[in-house]
Amino acid sequence: MKFIQFTIILTFVFSNTLMGQGNILSNSEKENEVFKVVEEMPRFPGCEGLETQAEKKKCADAKMLDYIYANLVYPAEAIEKNVAGQVVLQFMIEIDGSISEIKIVREIGFGCGQASVDVIESMNTLGKAWRPGHQRGKPVRVLYTLPIKFDTQKKDTQKKDTQKKNKNYPSLKN
Repeated sequence: MKFIQFTIILTFVFSNTLMGQGNILSNSEKENEVFKVVEEMPRFPGCEGLETQAEKKKCADAKMLDYIYANLVYPAEAIEKNVAGQVVLQFMIEIDGSISEIKIVREIGFGCGQASVDVIESMNTLGKAWRPGHQRGKPVRVLYTLPIKFDTQKKDTQKKDTQKKNKNYPSLKN
Protein backbone atom coordinates (compact mmCIF):
# COMPACT_ATOMS: atom_id res chain seq x y z
CA MET A 1 0.00 0.00 0.00
CA LYS A 2 2.86 2.39 0.84
CA PHE A 3 4.47 1.62 -2.52
CA ILE A 4 1.26 2.60 -4.38
CA GLN A 5 0.97 5.88 -2.42
CA PHE A 6 4.63 6.66 -3.08
CA THR A 7 4.17 5.98 -6.82
CA ILE A 8 1.07 8.16 -7.03
CA ILE A 9 2.74 11.03 -5.17
CA LEU A 10 5.91 10.74 -7.26
CA THR A 11 3.89 10.65 -10.49
CA PHE A 12 1.90 13.71 -9.41
CA VAL A 13 5.03 15.70 -8.49
CA PHE A 14 6.86 14.65 -11.66
CA SER A 15 3.93 15.56 -13.95
CA ASN A 16 3.52 18.98 -12.28
CA THR A 17 7.24 19.64 -12.73
CA LEU A 18 7.05 18.81 -16.44
CA MET A 19 3.92 20.90 -16.96
CA GLY A 20 5.54 23.88 -15.23
CA GLN A 21 8.55 23.77 -17.56
CA GLY A 22 6.35 24.88 -20.46
CA ASN A 23 5.99 28.30 -18.84
CA ILE A 24 9.72 28.92 -18.48
CA LEU A 25 11.38 30.41 -21.57
CA SER A 26 15.08 30.47 -22.21
CA ASN A 27 16.75 33.74 -23.23
CA SER A 28 16.83 32.72 -26.90
CA GLU A 29 13.14 31.77 -26.78
CA LYS A 30 12.32 35.14 -25.15
CA GLU A 31 14.17 36.98 -27.94
CA ASN A 32 12.18 35.09 -30.58
CA GLU A 33 8.84 35.39 -28.80
CA VAL A 34 6.24 36.94 -31.07
CA PHE A 35 3.60 39.35 -29.76
CA LYS A 36 0.39 40.48 -31.41
CA VAL A 37 -0.38 43.21 -28.91
CA VAL A 38 2.21 45.02 -26.81
CA GLU A 39 2.33 47.98 -24.45
CA GLU A 40 3.79 50.14 -27.24
CA MET A 41 2.92 49.00 -30.75
CA PRO A 42 5.46 49.40 -33.58
CA ARG A 43 5.37 52.70 -35.48
CA PHE A 44 6.29 53.73 -39.00
CA PRO A 45 9.27 56.14 -38.89
CA GLY A 46 9.15 59.91 -39.04
CA CYS A 47 7.12 61.08 -36.06
CA GLU A 48 9.46 60.64 -33.09
CA GLY A 49 9.71 64.41 -32.52
CA LEU A 50 6.11 64.67 -31.36
CA GLU A 51 5.33 64.78 -27.65
CA THR A 52 2.55 62.33 -26.82
CA GLN A 53 2.19 58.68 -27.79
CA ALA A 54 -1.22 59.45 -29.31
CA GLU A 55 0.26 62.17 -31.55
CA LYS A 56 3.10 59.86 -32.59
CA LYS A 57 0.67 57.03 -33.42
CA LYS A 58 -1.66 59.27 -35.42
CA CYS A 59 1.24 60.81 -37.35
CA ALA A 60 2.93 57.43 -37.99
CA ASP A 61 -0.31 55.85 -39.21
CA ALA A 62 -0.87 58.75 -41.62
CA LYS A 63 2.73 58.65 -42.89
CA MET A 64 2.55 54.89 -43.39
CA LEU A 65 -0.66 55.11 -45.43
CA ASP A 66 0.74 58.03 -47.43
CA TYR A 67 3.87 55.99 -48.15
CA ILE A 68 1.91 52.90 -49.14
CA TYR A 69 -0.43 54.68 -51.53
CA ALA A 70 2.36 56.83 -53.00
CA ASN A 71 4.46 53.74 -53.76
CA LEU A 72 1.85 51.05 -54.42
CA VAL A 73 1.88 49.94 -58.04
CA TYR A 74 -1.67 49.01 -59.02
CA PRO A 75 -1.25 45.98 -61.35
CA ALA A 76 -2.25 46.72 -64.95
CA GLU A 77 -4.31 43.52 -65.18
CA ALA A 78 -6.26 44.51 -62.05
CA ILE A 79 -6.97 47.94 -63.54
CA GLU A 80 -8.09 46.42 -66.86
CA LYS A 81 -10.46 44.04 -65.09
CA ASN A 82 -11.62 46.77 -62.67
CA VAL A 83 -10.55 44.66 -59.65
CA ALA A 84 -11.20 46.32 -56.33
CA GLY A 85 -11.06 45.03 -52.80
CA GLN A 86 -8.76 44.55 -49.89
CA VAL A 87 -5.53 42.60 -49.58
CA VAL A 88 -4.57 41.73 -46.01
CA LEU A 89 -0.92 41.20 -45.13
CA GLN A 90 0.79 40.01 -41.99
CA PHE A 91 4.43 40.74 -41.34
CA MET A 92 6.91 40.79 -38.52
CA ILE A 93 8.34 44.00 -37.13
CA GLU A 94 11.67 42.81 -35.73
CA ILE A 95 13.40 44.20 -32.63
CA ASP A 96 15.66 46.28 -34.91
CA GLY A 97 12.63 47.79 -36.70
CA SER A 98 13.11 45.84 -39.92
CA ILE A 99 10.27 43.99 -41.63
CA SER A 100 10.36 40.24 -42.26
CA GLU A 101 8.10 37.24 -42.88
CA ILE A 102 5.58 39.06 -45.09
CA LYS A 103 2.57 36.85 -45.80
CA ILE A 104 -0.60 37.42 -47.76
CA VAL A 105 -3.56 36.56 -45.53
CA ARG A 106 -6.31 37.66 -47.92
CA GLU A 107 -5.80 38.03 -51.67
CA ILE A 108 -8.04 39.57 -54.35
CA GLY A 109 -5.96 38.33 -57.27
CA PHE A 110 -4.60 39.83 -60.48
CA GLY A 111 -1.26 40.73 -58.87
CA CYS A 112 -2.67 42.88 -56.06
CA GLY A 113 -1.24 40.65 -53.33
CA GLN A 114 2.27 40.76 -54.78
CA ALA A 115 2.00 44.54 -55.29
CA SER A 116 1.14 44.85 -51.59
CA VAL A 117 4.08 42.64 -50.59
CA ASP A 118 6.39 44.72 -52.79
CA VAL A 119 5.41 48.02 -51.18
CA ILE A 120 5.84 46.61 -47.67
CA GLU A 121 9.23 45.09 -48.59
CA SER A 122 10.30 48.49 -49.91
CA MET A 123 9.96 49.90 -46.38
CA ASN A 124 13.20 48.09 -45.50
CA THR A 125 15.04 50.40 -47.90
CA LEU A 126 13.80 53.72 -46.50
CA GLY A 127 16.95 54.51 -44.56
CA LYS A 128 14.95 54.70 -41.33
CA ALA A 129 13.55 51.60 -39.66
CA TRP A 130 10.22 51.29 -37.92
CA ARG A 131 10.22 51.90 -34.19
CA PRO A 132 9.83 48.35 -32.86
CA GLY A 133 7.11 47.34 -30.46
CA HIS A 134 7.99 47.45 -26.76
CA GLN A 135 6.89 45.22 -23.91
CA ARG A 136 8.06 45.96 -20.35
CA GLY A 137 10.39 48.61 -21.76
CA LYS A 138 12.22 46.26 -24.13
CA PRO A 139 11.91 45.95 -27.92
CA VAL A 140 10.08 42.80 -29.02
CA ARG A 141 9.00 41.11 -32.24
CA VAL A 142 5.44 42.02 -33.21
CA LEU A 143 3.18 40.39 -35.78
CA TYR A 144 1.54 43.28 -37.62
CA THR A 145 -1.63 42.89 -39.70
CA LEU A 146 -2.33 45.48 -42.39
CA PRO A 147 -5.19 45.75 -44.88
CA ILE A 148 -4.40 47.50 -48.18
CA LYS A 149 -7.34 48.72 -50.25
CA PHE A 150 -7.42 48.59 -54.01
CA ASP A 151 -10.02 50.75 -55.74
CA THR A 152 -9.74 51.65 -59.42
CA GLN A 153 -12.14 54.57 -58.93
CA LYS A 154 -10.00 56.21 -56.24
CA LYS A 155 -6.58 55.17 -57.55
CA ASP A 156 -5.83 58.30 -59.60
CA THR A 157 -7.19 60.72 -57.01
CA GLN A 158 -5.35 59.04 -54.12
CA LYS A 159 -2.06 58.94 -55.98
CA LYS A 160 -2.20 62.64 -56.95
CA ASP A 161 -3.19 63.72 -53.42
CA THR A 162 -0.52 61.54 -51.83
CA GLN A 163 2.20 62.79 -54.17
CA LYS A 164 1.36 66.39 -53.25
CA LYS A 165 1.71 65.56 -49.53
CA ASN A 166 4.85 63.43 -49.83
CA LYS A 167 7.25 65.12 -52.22
CA ASN A 168 10.15 64.16 -49.92
CA TYR A 169 9.54 60.40 -49.81
CA PRO A 170 11.42 58.22 -49.15
CA SER A 171 13.61 60.58 -47.10
CA LEU A 172 11.09 60.76 -44.23
CA LYS A 173 12.20 64.06 -42.76
CA ASN A 174 10.54 64.81 -39.40
